[in-house]
Amino acid sequence: MADNCTTLFECYARSKPERRGYRKRLLDLWKARNTNPKLTEVTEQRLADQVRQIKNKEWLETVEQEEIYLRITDEDPGTKTTELIPTDTPDHAATSDIQDGPQGEDSMPAEEDTSLELDALSNRILQVMQLGRRVGLPSLKSCDRAKLRVELGKVNEAVNRIQTHNITELNSLLYAAAYVTTERMEC
Repeated sequence: MADNCTTLFECYARSKPERRGYRKRLLDLWKARNTNPKLTEVTEQRLADQVRQIKNKEWLETVEQEEIYLRITDEDPGTKTTELIPTDTPDHAATSDIQDGPQGEDSMPAEEDTSLELDALSNRILQVMQLGRRVGLPSLKSCDRAKLRVELGKVNEAVNRIQTHNITELNSLLYAAAYVTTERMEC
């Protein structure tokens, strides 16, 4: 049963449930994955109900669900609904002629280091957006205000690099930014 739950949830995640018509895509993916006639003689509604049960009754652990979402995102970048806006980061090959010192992490210019950190932060925010699952965020009242101000500045810069196409994506982006901020604060 666990294998069928995993397979069904993977089909669900691949069907892009945030878009209209996902149930038909879910059914098509399910039928393509299963050759057993007993498993393919189901309706769209039945599969949607099964996915709801998997989520509500936690037949798959939350971690397993998140791993499936991340694996699918990594396998098929086309499933992402947002993308990074191209930034003007210097090319390593172009800057190597200018630098006099040895190549390594210590000789990396501060701007490039900041850019890499912002890229990593933007990618983490996109990962959280793709999960689509929301949990309550802890209070930041007890956190150091100066550290919070610095982290918010970094997260805001990373958010500015991410393009959204509709209000739903924007809402997900704002939640993901708040989630990543609390994650980075560790208080």
